Amino acid sequence: MRLEDTSSILMKFLILLVVLSGRCVSADLLEVTIGVYQPHYEELLSLGNDKSCLEWEELGPNQIQLIELNIICHAFKQAGIEAAFKLKPLPLYRRVLEQINTGEIDLSAHPMWEHDYNPDFALKSDPVLGRDDSVKLLYTRKNHPTLFGAKTAQDFKELNSATNATWDLDLALLHCITSSVIKTRNYEEIYKVVGSGRADMTLDYPIATDDGSKTFGDVTLYPVPDYKVSMNQEQYFFISKQSKNAQIIRTVLNNGIRNLRENNIITNTYTRAGYINNKVKDWQFLRCHQ
Repeated sequence: MRLEDTSSILMKFLILLVVLSGRCVSADLLEVTIGVYQPHYEELLSLGNDKSCLEWEELGPNQIQLIELNIICHAFKQAGIEAAFKLKPLPLYRRVLEQINTGEIDLSAHPMWEHDYNPDFALKSDPVLGRDDSVKLLYTRKNHPTLFGAKTAQDFKELNSATNATWDLDLALLHCITSSVIKTRNYEEIYKVVGSGRADMTLDYPIATDDGSKTFGDVTLYPVPDYKVSMNQEQYFFISKQSKNAQIIRTVLNNGIRNLRENNIITNTYTRAGYINNKVKDWQFLRCHQ
C-alpha cells in the first residue's frame, strides 16, 4: 500500500465535502472546520466536481478515510443542512485532538479513541465503531525466523516491537505483548525499523489484499497468522465545545450514524474496505489491556 501526495488527497476530500446537492459553497452555509489526519491510506476514489456525497457502493478496499468523511457528508445531507466544510491538514492524531480542545477546529475527520475524550473541551458523537471493531494485526518482515511459528503469547514476549511515540494505545499494548518497544517519529520509520530487523514487529490495521501485506515506501510487512489484537476502545467523532455550532454538529452526526447503523451501512462498508476483516474473524485475540 502506498501513499498518494497529500495535496492531491486533500483536493479529493475538498471536492467531496464542499459540494453538496450539486451546488458550490456560499457565504450563508453552515461553516465547519474539520481536522484531517493523514495516516497511511491509499487508492482514494477520484471524484468528479458534479458529485456530492459518494454512494456507499462506490467505496471499496482500503478507502477508510473516505468512508469516515462520507459518514459526515451523508449526515448533513440527511439533515437537509448545506454546509461549507473547510479541511485543515494536521500531521498527527495528537494535533487533531489538541486543536479540538483549543477550538481551532470544529470536528475531527475520523473517529477518535474514547480514552482521549475530555468532556471539558469536547462533545462526542454516538460510537462509529465498537470495541472489537477496531482490530490490529502483528506485522513483521517476510520469513521472520520465529514469528510465523508463534504458538503462545510467550513467543511474542521474548521479541521486541516498534510504533509511533505518540500512539498511546499501541505503546501500551506492545509494552504488554513484547519485551520492549522502539519509539519512532512517524509511520514511515516504523516500517523501516521493522523491515531492517531492528524490531521484530509492529501493530497495524488489516488491509484488503490477498496476503494481507502492507507496503510503505520500499518496505513490505506481512501479518503474523492466527493472532489479532483488539484495541478495546469505541471510536467517536469529537466536536469542539468552543465551536459555535457544536450542538448542531453533534445532533446531525448522531442522527446520521443511527440511520447508517439501522441500515447496516457502517459495518458493511468497513467490511468491504478491509478494516473489519472477515479473513481474520476466527483468529485468536491476544488480550492485553492495562
